[in-house]
Amino acid sequence: MSIKYKGKPDVNVYCPFYARIAKQRGMTNFDEWFNNFFLGKCAIAGKYMSVIENGDIIPCSFNDHIRLGNVKNKNLKQTWVELQTKELTLKLRNKSNLKGKCGICEFNEICGGCRTRAQMYTGDIFESDPSCAYIPKSLREN
Repeated sequence: MSIKYKGKPDVNVYCPFYARIAKQRGMTNFDEWFNNFFLGKCAIAGKYMSVIENGDIIPCSFNDHIRLGNVKNKNLKQTWVELQTKELTLKLRNKSNLKGKCGICEFNEICGGCRTRAQMYTGDIFESDPSCAYIPKSLREN
């Protein structure tokens, strides 16, 4: 897919479910696409940080309820390094901390749902993403 659309504009779908769907449908070169080209991953505790107008760092651009620091207090590089070792960042990266459907889903390493949506609907950032219609294999077999 990435070769077919090389040189075309990237489209970020902000939809972690999209990767699951692509994998389920047997997308050619899925791993390469997912690791190098897919722009719809949940960004929370990911490869970039979100900074709002007052310099506060938030876990993702959709979640301004949690503050992880402020770029005005330290230089950007030091802030980034410290962010990588924050307890919340480490917990969010570890998919075994996910609960409910997301916790038992066979696709949670490539999807994991939207942690912000889970927090807004359930009050717990590690709960299942309520907008996911997928039923994990272990629930279908029981």
